[in-house]
Amino acid sequence: MRVLLVHTGFLGDLLLLHPLIRKLAAADAVSTLGFLTTAVGDELYRDLVGVDRIHRFEKRKRRAHVVDLVRLIRTIRGEYDVVLVAHRSHRSGLIARLSGAPQRIGFGRAAGRWAYTRTVPWDGSIHVARRYGKLARPILGDGTVQRGLQLPIDEASLSDVRSMLGDTGVGRGRRLAVVAPGATWATKRWTEAGFVELGQRLVSKGFDVVVSGSAGESSLCRRIASLCEGSISLAGRTGLRHSLALFALADVAVCNDSGSGHLAGAAGCPVVSIFGPTVPEMGYTVFSETVETVQREGLDCRPCHRHGPARCPLRHHDCVKTVESGAVWAAVERVRRSLDLAHAPGIRRQRLANNAHRSS
Repeated sequence: MRVLLVHTGFLGDLLLLHPLIRKLAAADAVSTLGFLTTAVGDELYRDLVGVDRIHRFEKRKRRAHVVDLVRLIRTIRGEYDVVLVAHRSHRSGLIARLSGAPQRIGFGRAAGRWAYTRTVPWDGSIHVARRYGKLARPILGDGTVQRGLQLPIDEASLSDVRSMLGDTGVGRGRRLAVVAPGATWATKRWTEAGFVELGQRLVSKGFDVVVSGSAGESSLCRRIASLCEGSISLAGRTGLRHSLALFALADVAVCNDSGSGHLAGAAGCPVVSIFGPTVPEMGYTVFSETVETVQREGLDCRPCHRHGPARCPLRHHDCVKTVESGAVWAAVERVRRSLDLAHAPGIRRQRLANNAHRSS
């Protein structure tokens, strides 16, 4: 059968879709797998074995939006037998309905559920990656997915990142930590002072530190790096592929509850994830074995929002302000110990070699 998967969400959501994509790509019953997504999803998955076609749709593009939608529908109409809609919007439901696919499967609590021929429960008690996996059950008879994100890392990106690090002297014989202080939702960001204290401790413990982020986070990242001797900022200099390679070369990553943490997990890097207004029980933790979460316990106001509000509703923002750098450092030590116990020496180095071989 010809299957189209639809998701036009944020980076973290798209990464958590990978176990389902992996399952569909490996299924004998699926003859063609298409993916309708954003430019971010295209960059993540265009070289993934098993994904046959990617259809890009920029939902935030204001100009020519209707024209783009009509063009998209013409491209996919009649091309697929099944549409699986992982994104819970009206627009995604409309696209599924207009695709002409006889089977359209999505979540029962989705805004676009009116367009589906069959729905599956949005089970808030399980991880989001496992919720996505349930979409496969009506067509494959099984909706389970395996833990772990395993995106291939291309040799060209690894080489570029090694050159960037080599030019600054970072990573030469010392352990490498990547710190990502940004997040799309500002209230999900741990404090700048906290990241500075952590960076200084990492350096004192024998790590070189790279502060990573988007172009819009460059000022924040530069300020943090400038206060941590032995650290550099690569904010705005690395796209998704290079960021994935950077995390693959790192010994540990410290991130907010953000797309960067999921990207680090997809690279096989041990992750420390700092939660503020959101909580792990919402199901959006990094979907890997080597992850530790840090959060302020005992605040009745958490969680206050699905993503993180524009500002703290109670105006104190204690969920991030009271997270201590010592607690984050303790999580760094725990996640590195768990990696040492779970993996033989050199396993990540071998994984990089295997990924480079698959992408060649």
